[in-house]
Amino acid sequence: MELKQVVFMSQESAECFVPDEHWAIVSIRCPGDEVQLEDGWAKSLYLEFDDIESFYSGYTRFVYKQADQIIDFLGECVKSETVDCLAVHCSAGISRSAAVALFACEKFAPDLIPMRIGTERHNTLVLQMLNRRFDKKNGV
Repeated sequence: MELKQVVFMSQESAECFVPDEHWAIVSIRCPGDEVQLEDGWAKSLYLEFDDIESFYSGYTRFVYKQADQIIDFLGECVKSETVDCLAVHCSAGISRSAAVALFACEKFAPDLIPMRIGTERHNTLVLQMLNRRFDKKNGV
């Protein structure tokens, strides 16, 4: 099923969101943080990495394994019989979640109007790594 809606939001908004069987979520948190999501998500992927765009000692960076997990998860969502909506959250709902949502729209929901509003501050490292891994998996 094609994704009909992709949204990104803060952790606070995600914890208040009441999903139904049409919603999947990519939950991104900083290492050590707790996330309390409502029950009812059709599919969920939980990841931990800090909001950084280069290496900083003491911080957890986004890695290719996580990019692969996101790409595989999005592939499962579009193959699902029920999932047609995707939510992505991170702490503030500005950078990491915007990058993943932008990638999801570009690669897995081509019929959606390109999402640009609010994504200006997306994490460029996350988006670049997702695009590189996607291209590699697809022989580009």
